[in-house]
Amino acid sequence: MRRLFKVTALLSSSSLVEITLNIIKTKLLALLTGPTGVGLMGLYQSLINLLRSLASVFAGAGVVQVAAPLPDEQKADLYRALLRYVLGVSGLVTLALILFSRPVAIFFFNDAGRYKELMGFALITPVIFLGIFWRSWLNALRQVRSLAKLKIMATSTVVVTTVVLVWVWKLKGVYLAALLYPVPLAMLAWRAFKKVFPAALPQPALSEHQAIDISARIRQVLATGQTLLISSLLFTGSVLFVKGLINRQLGAQALGYFQASWTLAMVYIELLLAALGMDFFPRLAAACTDKRTTNALINQQLAFTLMLSMPVILALMLLAPWALQWLYSRQFLPADGVLQWQLTGDFFKVISWVLGYVLIAHKKLGQSLVIQLLWVSLFSAGSVLLMPGYGIHAPGMAFALAYAGSAGLSLGLVAHQLGWRPDRHAGLAVITTLAVAAITLISFSFPTHRSGLLALLFLFSLSASVSWLWRQWHQETEDNPS
Repeated sequence: MRRLFKVTALLSSSSLVEITLNIIKTKLLALLTGPTGVGLMGLYQSLINLLRSLASVFAGAGVVQVAAPLPDEQKADLYRALLRYVLGVSGLVTLALILFSRPVAIFFFNDAGRYKELMGFALITPVIFLGIFWRSWLNALRQVRSLAKLKIMATSTVVVTTVVLVWVWKLKGVYLAALLYPVPLAMLAWRAFKKVFPAALPQPALSEHQAIDISARIRQVLATGQTLLISSLLFTGSVLFVKGLINRQLGAQALGYFQASWTLAMVYIELLLAALGMDFFPRLAAACTDKRTTNALINQQLAFTLMLSMPVILALMLLAPWALQWLYSRQFLPADGVLQWQLTGDFFKVISWVLGYVLIAHKKLGQSLVIQLLWVSLFSAGSVLLMPGYGIHAPGMAFALAYAGSAGLSLGLVAHQLGWRPDRHAGLAVITTLAVAAITLISFSFPTHRSGLLALLFLFSLSASVSWLWRQWHQETEDNPS
């Protein structure tokens, strides 16, 4: 339990620093170049994010899932084989970008004459792939401290580079800054990886048996990457569909409210759940053949994450109007309604995320995709059906419904497919969370008394969480005095 405290604090702190630095970068960019520069950087960032999504298929979570359980010698063989594969694929993507630079320029910039800018992004594609690849290996090796340092140092370098380039060259500097954006991550990730895993650096030849085994593991990496890419595309597509629906039926102002609510809800939950992908997932993947250890890891992580998240979600519900004013302005206060529904959905989202990593770590990729399809269906259909009657609140209500459904299905699949059974702590945490979520849902029927009810729930959840976490800390101290 103490390890979970330390890891969560470390990764959440590094994520908070990263977000703060990016906000500073955006504000300085706005001051130096105005809306044009901000919009241009957004387009470049979208292109980079697309390339990073492609890189994740070949060098993302699949690497963590496959490499984490292996002994160091087999990790080194897998690393060398995957490195050649990643370099080959990134080369093909580079060639494709060069050959189709004009159509891509029309899609992103609505101007075929800007194809030369795409040439620059084509040349840095291998850098993007390698940065994702080495960071994934740090994750597989459970180098939590290195990942936290990497996040802060890479973001700091990007911010300083962007400000200097834009200060000197204005809009041209925006393009140069976007080109250099992936470089610090790749260089720092390589340096950190080289320090912690030098066994991967020599290049001995593989025997025929080893080559066959490595080929099978590469196919596992690709299977996981492709499934997660499909899930990501489904998620992104459903969100874009709902945004278009809001724009058509409620107007651009309502879309702005939804975007403000969505951004705030996504930022804080990433801080809260930062440790899942970087710590829980690789530990779970490494132990997936040991049922007893797996059950213990799931129960510990689920109980800890739920008990930590309950008071945080309720606190943000109470502070949402002030958060919207501070981050945006008083004009965005109407976004509070949809934000409250999204935050209610986060009670279920925490359960869904924890158990989602369990399914992926155990290679239950089909089941993971089914859960994502259920989420997309409920979110999209719920928004369509509820919007005529509930307006801007509809997508928030659909969000809560979608995560309630995916959390329920996740609980059933993990219990049935993996034989997981919650212990006393995890079971109590799940029941308490569901009870708090139910009361929160009921509170929407009593708007005049809702704030008081939420305040009481917050005090209850805070006292319960602090008491539980304190007992767990001291129990572990007694069991392991050292």
